[in-house]
This record gives sequence, C-alpha cells and structure tokens, in this order.
Amino acid sequence: MPQAFKTLSRAEAAAIADLKERKHRRATGLFWVEGEKLTREALNQIPTAVKIVVTTREYAEKKADFPFDPAKTAFVSPSVFEKLSHLERSEPVGAVMLMPPPPQTLPDGPGVVLWGVQDPANLGAVLRVADWFGMRCVAVAGGAVDVFNIKTLRAAMGSAFRVPVHDIGNGDLFLQRHARECVGADAHGKFSVQNPKIWNGARYIVLGSESKGLPEHVKKALKTVFIPGSGGAESLNLAVAAGILAYAWHAAGSAR
Repeated sequence: MPQAFKTLSRAEAAAIADLKERKHRRATGLFWVEGEKLTREALNQIPTAVKIVVTTREYAEKKADFPFDPAKTAFVSPSVFEKLSHLERSEPVGAVMLMPPPPQTLPDGPGVVLWGVQDPANLGAVLRVADWFGMRCVAVAGGAVDVFNIKTLRAAMGSAFRVPVHDIGNGDLFLQRHARECVGADAHGKFSVQNPKIWNGARYIVLGSESKGLPEHVKKALKTVFIPGSGGAESLNLAVAAGILAYAWHAAGSAR
C-alpha cells in the first residue's frame, strides 16, 4: 500500500505549515491534527472532513493497521514532517481537516460555559470532561479560545470531534436568558459544591480563567459555589474544577 501514495509537493507542505497560525486556519477553513491517536480519532469521527493524510514512508510501512486511504495520503520526509508539526514530539502522521460549520443554536444544557479562558489546553481538557459526563456543549465567552489549536485538540483527546463549542460573544445575552439556570464556580462562592439543592434547575456550569476567575458582573448574576479544600494551593486547575463540579451535578441527579 505505501508504494501507492503520492509525494507531498512543496506548495502543499507550505500551506499545511501555515495552519499553525489561527489566521490561516480561519482563512482556509482547514485545520491540522497530528499524532497517531488524534489522527485516528479524526478519521473515525469525521471521515468526510479529511482532506489529506500526511506521513513518512517509514511510519506507513510499520503501521499496517492504520486506515490509510491511498487516494488521500501523501508521503513526506521525516525532516519535512518536523517542519509541518505543531509539536516538539509527535508520531509522524497527521491530517488536514475541513472545519465543521460553527454551531448555531446553543443546546438547552447540560453544558459548560468558559468565561475569558485563553489557554487552549484548558479548553481541550474541559471538552474531555464535558464528553465524559455526556454534556451537550461547551460555550466560550469574553474572548474565544480557538478549538482548532493543536494544543486544544491534543488535550481534548478526540472529544473536540464530539462536543460542539459555541462562541457566545461577550456573554451578555447568555446571562440575560440563562443566569437562573447557571451554577458559577468561585473560590468564595455562597454555597458548597456538595450541597445537592444548588443543582436543582441547573443547565450550565460556568467557570472563569485560573488566574482571574469569573468577572464580578457574572458572579453577581449567578448562583456561585466553592469547592472545599484544606491545603495551601491558591486554586485548582480549571479542568479539575470543571470535573469536580460536573461530578457533583451528576451525583445530584440533575445533569439531564
């Protein structure tokens, strides 16, 4: 099978390398995944979105079980793949994918809302949490994180292909419509996350960035909860906090 693959042209390689930058992803409507697990996930979850799979001859010869399609696969040298790669270390296989159309209607929960979160790895990890607990969406407000950043995709471990990400702009309209259906995470929240009554009628968990937390106007609009702790850490990792809240919600029997 490897003998049937074409060789990637210089122009094609340059276009793929450009996908490291968000502006080029937006302009072309394409994004890049890499590494064996993530590429397999992309091929399995959204096969019709695959434009081309890129690998080295050596890797293809070792991976007889990989679902290479001769019509959509191209070879590069190991040195060229290093230039295409967005990561310091990765298996030499990746794919150029078509971006799905942005979701239009925010599902009526359960979901997670991230406010002012700029770290792509945090978004990816929260997508994985949302996927684990069967949530229908993740929304971003106050500065959208790029779901197609390779760090987001790697941290999501395939969950980015199953959980839609909604950009809700500055979030004002969302608050007007859904504030009463939200539980916000705050280190100085009014209620303990262990209180099952707080989850009655909840549809969304809302979290801010690790460094700043939720903006004051958002905290004032929401029912806020804290996660009890007895150690000396200043705060929890965002995805850890999301996981604790999601579990408490699920355990309370309200995350439906």
